[in-house]
Amino acid sequence: MALVDRQRFDVRMPKQLADQLDSLSDATGFSRCEIFRRAIALYKEAKNVEKNNGKVFFRDANGETIQVIGL
Repeated sequence: MALVDRQRFDVRMPKQLADQLDSLSDATGFSRCEIFRRAIALYKEAKNVEKNNGKVFFRDANGETIQVIGL
């Protein structure tokens, strides 16, 4: 595995949000850091879609779609 230039930073958040992050970590098996990486990648992609006048949707198991607004 190649060395990657990394930068460390601290994130302060309300306890409720930190608890949600820990719950996600427990449920997925991903580290907090990996959850942040994935969240940022998803946010970046959504913003790119919006920038190009697209719309972002979630689709549930029943095929229902919900538009994501205000990212």
